[in-house]
Amino acid sequence: MTQQIKRLEETVGYALVVRGPQPVALTDRGAQFMLHAREALDASRRALGTDGPPRLRIGFISGFPRSLDEEFLVRFRAAQPDTQLEFVQLGWGEQASRLLAGDIDAVLARRPFDHEDELDTVVVHREARIVALAAGSPLADRATLRLADIAQLPVLRASATSAEWNDYWSVDPRPDGTPVTYGGWAHTMEEALTAVAVSGNIIITAESIGVRFTHPGVRYVPVTDAPRCAVELCTRRIDRRPLIRALRDAAASVAAPGAAE
Repeated sequence: MTQQIKRLEETVGYALVVRGPQPVALTDRGAQFMLHAREALDASRRALGTDGPPRLRIGFISGFPRSLDEEFLVRFRAAQPDTQLEFVQLGWGEQASRLLAGDIDAVLARRPFDHEDELDTVVVHREARIVALAAGSPLADRATLRLADIAQLPVLRASATSAEWNDYWSVDPRPDGTPVTYGGWAHTMEEALTAVAVSGNIIITAESIGVRFTHPGVRYVPVTDAPRCAVELCTRRIDRRPLIRALRDAAASVAAPGAAE
């Protein structure tokens, strides 16, 4: 495979992949080449009558799709009945990288994500934040909490993500300047909830996560002064396929008033 890529690079006259200690990734021109190559291959299959139905692969992280996300996808399918939709669950730190690598065609993402200048985004909806606490915590039965109420509790961090991701979801820095105390690490939401239930850590997350993920040892409480968070449909800026345009239009059609603010 390596030799085939090298021969292809010699043919086109520029590097297609970035080589180094990290997993192989496409260069900017490589991403453009792959997109156009895919379009050309699809066109040749249609001309020969050997193409299958159009297909889009949509990535998502913990808690998706849900209500509004599903609504725009239902609208898209109604308008594009021959298109097959495949869903790919991603790790928290894979939202932009898998999209830009061409593994998926779009992603329902949460900020912060890398390479924003290479993405087109549509805010589908915004939602409040909640805190996950151990069921036995004195705060677990409160109707609402403020960030000051949980300031001394250790916040669980997400593995394989950026510092910006953990800062954003921990609300670090806090509005009053209180330093955030950090606890352990988790790779998945299931790991995080187990840590919350048994180790006294907390997580600050999105309201919809509390609906999607339940645990007998965990209680969710709204945090009234934490900034709201958003779900955004992200696509590659260089991807101008009609199907992608239709997907973006469907997302914009269900966005709640003020969602893009």
